[in-house]
Amino acid sequence: MVKFIGYLLIVWLAVSSLEEVFSSQTYLSDFNCSIQVPDAFSPNGDGINDVFHVETVCHFSDFSLKIYSEKAELLYVIPHSSDSWDGRIGSRVAPEGKYSWKMVYHVDTGERKVQRGHLLLIR
Repeated sequence: MVKFIGYLLIVWLAVSSLEEVFSSQTYLSDFNCSIQVPDAFSPNGDGINDVFHVETVCHFSDFSLKIYSEKAELLYVIPHSSDSWDGRIGSRVAPEGKYSWKMVYHVDTGERKVQRGHLLLIR
């Protein structure tokens, strides 16, 4: 169960076939700023959903988005909201599977926000 107190949570999913997830995103909004976070990505070089990144027009201070393995091991850190993860861990290709993320940032008022979620890496 996902519960965000004081937030509007909308999940959008479009499926092109039963075997393939075409696009999936979670929209988080505190009514001052919205953030779109994909639930899945496929870093296969086809130019579609090749990187995991947040989409927002908001300006954050002290932003970080951390990617964790299913065993809660820190694998990657996205240091700025304009950066992305290409599905690699160092020089290695990350395996297909479920990962979790934790996003921490400060909004214009100085309030610290923490969001968590999961993502599916599809190869």
